[in-house]
Amino acid sequence: MRFLLVAILAASFGGCATTQSPESTFRTYMDAYAEGDAAQVYELSSPGARADAKRLQKDLLAVLDSGDPAKRILVEGRFSITAKELRVMDNKQLFVWWVMSIRRRLTPAFVRSTVSEMSLVRVRAAVGGAEVIYRNSRGVENSMRLLRTADGWLVDDSPFPKEAGTQ
Repeated sequence: MRFLLVAILAASFGGCATTQSPESTFRTYMDAYAEGDAAQVYELSSPGARADAKRLQKDLLAVLDSGDPAKRILVEGRFSITAKELRVMDNKQLFVWWVMSIRRRLTPAFVRSTVSEMSLVRVRAAVGGAEVIYRNSRGVENSMRLLRTADGWLVDDSPFPKEAGTQ
């Protein structure tokens, strides 16, 4: 019976972009990030969070197009990408590329370990959705904003750093 229930749930939510509760959205998002499923992270992200990839594209292109060969070589080496490759990516490709770039730089083992040590503390209501409070392995609490949609919940925080790391 348990197997049947799991199969029904998997069939119901397989490929679905949203989840039914803030708690399940948080866990599904974190699991996808830990496992390197950048496409699932994209699907679980709000349009605003997805759009943040364009901000980072703009930051990288500013350096790549600056005319300073030392900076261009640094960015091309650090991110393994050229301005030409970066320009042709659509927003989903950019988002997935950024998530995977972060994982490569931090190493997949470190990301999996760090994410596995995060625990949900509580969920509180917020304008337009909810806020998940979670604790890392050092006991420090952080939060993640979630957006309520007609289909469920989406993560409304960008998974990307505030700066592209081009310095």
